[in-house]
Amino acid sequence: MLPRDLFFQVGNFYERYRNGFEDIELSVRIRQAGKELRCVPSSVIYHLESQSPGRSDGEAHNGTLLYERCGKDLYIDTHHHGLRDGFHVFVDDLFSLSLRLTDEAEKNITRQTEGKNPLECLDVMRRHPFWIAGRDTLAAKLEREGKHEEALPLRIELANFLPLRERYIQLLRAAAKAGNADIVETARTRLERIETRLSDRKTAAALVCKAKKWAKGGCDPVLSQLYDEKCNQLHP
Repeated sequence: MLPRDLFFQVGNFYERYRNGFEDIELSVRIRQAGKELRCVPSSVIYHLESQSPGRSDGEAHNGTLLYERCGKDLYIDTHHHGLRDGFHVFVDDLFSLSLRLTDEAEKNITRQTEGKNPLECLDVMRRHPFWIAGRDTLAAKLEREGKHEEALPLRIELANFLPLRERYIQLLRAAAKAGNADIVETARTRLERIETRLSDRKTAAALVCKAKKWAKGGCDPVLSQLYDEKCNQLHP
């Protein structure tokens, strides 16, 4: 929530962004104006994420523009928040930082849902949005029953939570069976980007260098280790 006067005071949305990132720059300018950004955990908002056609098509343009305009005021801190809250932090196949439950937490939630019906499992998912096994199980069940349109939102969530090559392959297959051409195109674009980054060590090294610079001027050993581990996993 943002007061109308403050929205215009800081210059509202910068219109050269293409369907995304303008809210990030707006947040930066609010902080530059001496204001604070706060999270209100008690609030509940339902956001149908990435539903706009071509939602991710402008990411390369938007990322470059954001860095040019606000790079000195941006740094990566996802890993610090994730580790503080007990998550496993990893570098995904798009070379961004992602979070998932620890193996122990994932197994504990799965054990608690043994014998529950699908509606009860959905309720558990709402309370534990990073619970992967529940989404996997329910999506597979719906697909076996031919309910591909119902399974697709789960496959989208899984790809968003775990931006990995195999997850986008699953999403591409699910979107094709559901007849959703927009999601098919988004999944295919992401897969192409992933294949390039995983197969080209030069591209990977450049992305790692850029990420480290974004982390407080390169002085973040935790983030450096995470990205170095990702690079070491790649084939020569």
